[in-house]
Amino acid sequence: MTDNEIRDLIAQQLEYACLTVMRDKQLTAAFLEGRRDIALGELEMDSLAEMELCIAIEIHTGVSIVPNDLQSIGTLNSLVDVVRKGMQ
Repeated sequence: MTDNEIRDLIAQQLEYACLTVMRDKQLTAAFLEGRRDIALGELEMDSLAEMELCIAIEIHTGVSIVPNDLQSIGTLNSLVDVVRKGMQ
């Protein structure tokens, strides 16, 4: 799975969770193209959205991330890196 595919997976899941930040099409496009990083705190995810994101990542990539680890990961670009490294 490429970085772009990982970004697409993350963006789809965050949009599915109805996060307001991801409704900004320009911001989402910039993230998908790798031009913009987004802090996880900026997303204001509740615990259910965090869990669903982690589950989607595990289902599609086999990489297990615990929701509590998201805070230490910090940003969506860092999350892409963690997923990519976990797949190697």
